[in-house]
Amino acid sequence: MISVPRPHAPPSTGFHVLLVVAAMTVPLGASADEWHEDTQPLFHIERSLNANIIQYDAVLKDEGSLDPDQPIIGYWIRKAEDGRRKKLSYMERKLAYGFQTHELDDGSVLLRMTVKIRRTLKVVRIDGQWVATTRIDGVSAVLDRVFVQLADNKKVPKVAYLELYGRDLQSGVEVKERIVPHQ
Repeated sequence: MISVPRPHAPPSTGFHVLLVVAAMTVPLGASADEWHEDTQPLFHIERSLNANIIQYDAVLKDEGSLDPDQPIIGYWIRKAEDGRRKKLSYMERKLAYGFQTHELDDGSVLLRMTVKIRRTLKVVRIDGQWVATTRIDGVSAVLDRVFVQLADNKKVPKVAYLELYGRDLQSGVEVKERIVPHQ
């Protein structure tokens, strides 16, 4: 069984992620005015454009369960700038980095990402910690990060591939899978 809590995954060296829409949108009115106090990191998306990442966290109630009103949040960490957190704009949520949640009877949550990672994510509690689980390279795994690489096309950027990084739920061994979009 995988040991949790886990250290926050360090940023990958030399790689960052970019989603096509994000390359073409500018944050609209995104501000860091209100933040949830009790959150737990789940996973992040790295972009090839720069070091900025999109972080996804579980929002917890006092007793450690997920907040039914807003169980998951996503936001920028502007590492390429000053490291501040910044809310996702409306366009970023709707076209690239947003998600929908569906609460299940057991208290876990299904997470459907706007970005097409071809996986359903399930946020579950393991050993007292909330984690995002999915299948990576054919095994059930904890998702730590997603990397998306753009094809070299200056007119209309296209996703060349994305990679899922995580840890096998049973063994704790790191797993990775590359997904190439249909051309």
